[in-house]
Amino acid sequence: MNINTGKQENDSQLFSSEIHIGIDKGKTNNRETDEGAFYKQQFYRLTNAAIAFQAAVDDQVDVNNLPGLLPFGGEKRMFGISYADGEFTGWNRIQAEVTSKFNEYLPESEPCIMLLTDTYVSDLRELEDAVSYAVLQAKPFRSIITPKSVTNFSRLGSIAGDDKQLYKPAVTTYILKQGSVLFIDENKKGIILEMINHPGFAKIGYNQFIKNF
Repeated sequence: MNINTGKQENDSQLFSSEIHIGIDKGKTNNRETDEGAFYKQQFYRLTNAAIAFQAAVDDQVDVNNLPGLLPFGGEKRMFGISYADGEFTGWNRIQAEVTSKFNEYLPESEPCIMLLTDTYVSDLRELEDAVSYAVLQAKPFRSIITPKSVTNFSRLGSIAGDDKQLYKPAVTTYILKQGSVLFIDENKKGIILEMINHPGFAKIGYNQFIKNF
C-alpha cells in the first residue's frame, strides 16, 4: 500500500518477471544421469521500487567507501546498493495507515487480533491452545544465523558452530502468515500479546498487528 496516497498498489507495478536458464551438470554427473541437468527458473525483479534497510554504523565508517554491489541470498545474486544518512519512514506511520484501512474489518463482539505482517511465534501449538478459534496459515521461514564474528557475509555454510561464515539450519521454522486473524478469550489476551510481541522481529518488519481491545 502506498502510504502517501492510501492506495493499494498492484504487484505488477512493483515486480517484473524474468526467466533464468541454468545448468546443473556437476551434481547430475555424480548420479550418472542427465535428468534435471538443465533447468528454467522464473524469478521476479523489483521495478520502480527498492528495498530499504536502516542500520546503525560506527561514526568512523565512511559510507562513500562502502561497496556498490553486494551478494545476497542462497544463490549469492549481486544487488546494487546505495547509502544515505538520516532517518526514513518508520513502521509507526505505516502501521497508522494500515490500521485505518483494516480496523473496520475487526468485529466488536469479541477480542481479536489481525496480523499485518508475517509473525514469528516461538511455539505455534501453545498459541493454538490459547485462542478460541482462528483463521490462519503457517508458512516456512528459512532463517540464517549470523555469528557476531563473521566479516565475510557472502559465505554461507551448513556446519553448526562455524563462526567464520553464515549458517543455514536444516530445520525449518514456521511463522504465521500475514492476514491471519486470532479470536481470543477475555482471560487470555495478555498471554497472546506476550506470544506475538517480539521486538527483534518487529524491528525488521515482522510481528506487526492490530487489535480491537
